Amino acid sequence: MSETDQSLGFQRPRLIAKKVLAEPRVAGRGAVVRRSIGRPEIESLDPFLLLDDFSLTCDFLCISHHSNNTVSPPAGFPDHPHRGFETVTYVLQGGLSHQDFAGNKGVIHAGGVQWTTAGRGLVHSEMPAGEGTHTGLQLWINLASKDKMIEPTYQELLSDDIPKAEKEGVEVKVIAGEAMGVHSSVSTRTPTMYLDCTLKPNAQYHQSVPEPWNAFVYIIEGEGVFGMPDSQPATAHHILVLGAGGEGLSVWNKSSEPLRFILAGGLPLNEPVVQHGPFVMNTQPEIDKAIEDYNGAKNGFEMARQWRSKNNGIKISHFLQSRTPSPLLVSRTSSSSFYIRLHSRIAVGSSPEKALTGSRTTFSGKRPTLLRVQVESGGGELQERNESPPRNIIFNQPPPTLI
Repeated sequence: MSETDQSLGFQRPRLIAKKVLAEPRVAGRGAVVRRSIGRPEIESLDPFLLLDDFSLTCDFLCISHHSNNTVSPPAGFPDHPHRGFETVTYVLQGGLSHQDFAGNKGVIHAGGVQWTTAGRGLVHSEMPAGEGTHTGLQLWINLASKDKMIEPTYQELLSDDIPKAEKEGVEVKVIAGEAMGVHSSVSTRTPTMYLDCTLKPNAQYHQSVPEPWNAFVYIIEGEGVFGMPDSQPATAHHILVLGAGGEGLSVWNKSSEPLRFILAGGLPLNEPVVQHGPFVMNTQPEIDKAIEDYNGAKNGFEMARQWRSKNNGIKISHFLQSRTPSPLLVSRTSSSSFYIRLHSRIAVGSSPEKALTGSRTTFSGKRPTLLRVQVESGGGELQERNESPPRNIIFNQPPPTLI
């Protein structure tokens, strides 16, 4: 393609089929996320299951998540399981402390990537590495049925390990796949490309995308024109789903500020997908078996019964100022001990004993019980009553109060 032709893009470009703005919401333990895949408008995009743009703020003075996208500490993603797919965590700012039940642990620093193949099962936590704001993207990629029960593996890349391609005002970090002749070292079970692209003002970029693949753009910052030079500009936090057919994607930065976006594509698996929270399989019986295996600590989850991440064991013992009352959740760990899980803004009564209302005598049976309690207004201190938080039990039909 000549330079003149290239300025107009591909002869058969991939156009934008759908554009959706990802609004912020709270997930995990107080993490603020913008979910673009895994929502009603885009439930999935085979082989992609979910894309979250997350922000974790570790500020011990912050109580409410309703102001400046900050949340009560410790924000993050405490101990939780996975089976049947891959997670790709890309840290943009700060760092994430990662631990799993097999003893793997470390910190993903800004610009780094952790490509996790959960396979038959793992339990891990991802929490802020220190105070401040920590941001990034997490992408879930489905595994083919033949790969869903393989052993878990990790591929970890420091920022300096990710190859870069640069030309005429365009920089591309090649996390997976190829760009401008530069190839990533990441091995993907499902054929995938994952590119972090930055265009200076007045720059343009034309990236080939295999025709059978599904692909999308997620804009991190700036404003760009995608598909055709006369298309309407798209701005930060929008996901753009590419239409079928065509040779590749063309992008123009006609603004006065840099444009940064993710371009991801993958070969569709064309297999049935049945998902229940962190488990993604092909049939409902396989989901039922995953729940049984996790709750029973077997078939890949043997280490889940006793393991607790250190990140998840932070005591809830902050002194809290007077706030509007709102709910907490109490989770049973044994007949004589329990702990308090933060659910939203909270207010604690003058005495921990008076802070709880409702029955505390219904903790019976082997399965943990969740009940909703109300805290009274006023100041005070509420402490965790158990040294080891319980692991999260996955229910086939979760109680209404389970989060």
